[in-house]
Amino acid sequence: MRKNLIFSFIVAILCLASCKEQPFLKQYQEIKLLQWKQENELKYELDIADKEPNYQLGIALRYNAHFPHKSVKLTVTTTWPSGKTNQKTYEIQVRDDKGNHKGEVMGEMGDIVQIVETNTPFVEAGKHKFSIRQEEAKELGGIQEVGVLVFKPKAK
Repeated sequence: MRKNLIFSFIVAILCLASCKEQPFLKQYQEIKLLQWKQENELKYELDIADKEPNYQLGIALRYNAHFPHKSVKLTVTTTWPSGKTNQKTYEIQVRDDKGNHKGEVMGEMGDIVQIVETNTPFVEAGKHKFSIRQEEAKELGGIQEVGVLVFKPKAK
């Protein structure tokens, strides 16, 4: 009986973990010594061949669970294959108003993915460049990695 209960629990956890929507493109940059200096822009290059009109763009943060900030303000510059650029600022919510983590925390590290753009058209096929700069502090401690993720539109 106990073995069946444990097996059922493991299967349920695996099913829940596999149900999360996975990005079809992703790229991460590691922050050296967990100290992200404001002048250090993180650079990404994603090859987007499909001209789908409604991708979702997400930003991922891996951070120390003792990270003191409620959110992180980021400026993202997108450069299209033609050279056209677009710049937007996003606020990635790390904690809710009560101070609880909005992402998943395991041990000393937390992970959060926030969709920052929905229905994003990548009307040009080819290499899209992204640069991310943090606007929170001259030196932001506690961030381990920052990622750019692109999700395909959900099937209707």
